Amino acid sequence: MQLCLAMKHVHDRKVLHRDLKPQNIFLTRKNFVRLGDFGISKVLSGTMSVASTCVGTPLYLAPELCEGKEYNNKCDVWSLGVLMYEFLVGSPPFELGPGEQLSALNQKIINSLVSVPSDMAASAKSLIKGLLMPQACMRLGASKRGAREVLNHRWFDDISFD
Repeated sequence: MQLCLAMKHVHDRKVLHRDLKPQNIFLTRKNFVRLGDFGISKVLSGTMSVASTCVGTPLYLAPELCEGKEYNNKCDVWSLGVLMYEFLVGSPPFELGPGEQLSALNQKIINSLVSVPSDMAASAKSLIKGLLMPQACMRLGASKRGAREVLNHRWFDDISFD
């Protein structure tokens, strides 16, 4: 939840992080989550602005980046979905097999065939599938409500934001 709030804070300031991954998430001594390494982040001029440079860590890239398309803050939402999957399952949803090239990973991401474990809670499955929608405009958090839409997902029902 704290990671979602951090992403909301960044997006509210028209910043794309573009490299959400475990190595860029920090935990303070008081167990607060901090988002770090804004080295490749981009400040957008407006809420409708887009970026086009393909940057980030391959395992966490959204399909639109793998396809060389323009993108917006929905690419960070995708990365959040990859992180949530990894936190819950213990491995990323897309990986390179032995001898596979980076282009094979890109195709796996573009095709976005995410399989979630059958024993995963229904609310967790729904959250991950919503965050990992291949079409950015259909992704959870793609509405005008943005990250608030993610935070209102039933996965977070038992969490107080006050």
